[in-house]
Amino acid sequence: MKELDGSKVASILGKNTSKHAAPAAGLGPKLQRVAKRVPLPLALRAEYKGKTYRARLRRDGHVAMKGGPYTSLSSAAVAITGRPTNGWQFWTCERGRGNWVRLNEMKG
Repeated sequence: MKELDGSKVASILGKNTSKHAAPAAGLGPKLQRVAKRVPLPLALRAEYKGKTYRARLRRDGHVAMKGGPYTSLSSAAVAITGRPTNGWQFWTCERGRGNWVRLNEMKG
C-alpha cells in the first residue's frame, strides 16, 4: 500500500491544515482561480425577475441550493431561469460588506 503524507491524508479527511483550504482538485480552472481569491465555501446571490436567490459554492465545485446540489454555476442558474444561462454572469458574490460583484469579474 502506498503511503500518503500528512497533508494528503488531512485533505482526504476534509481537515484544513492551513489558514485557507486549497481549492479542490475537481474544480475547473476558472473556479480554481476564483477559489484562490476568496475562500470556499462561497455565498452566492442572484436577482431574477424581482426575486433574490441565494446559494453556496462548495469546496467540491458544486452549488448548494434548494432543489440541488448542482454540478455547475450554470446548471443552478438554469434551475431558476428555466432557460440556458451563463452562471458566471448570473451569480454574484460579496467582496466586501454590501459589495456584490459578478463572478465573471473574478475569474480573470
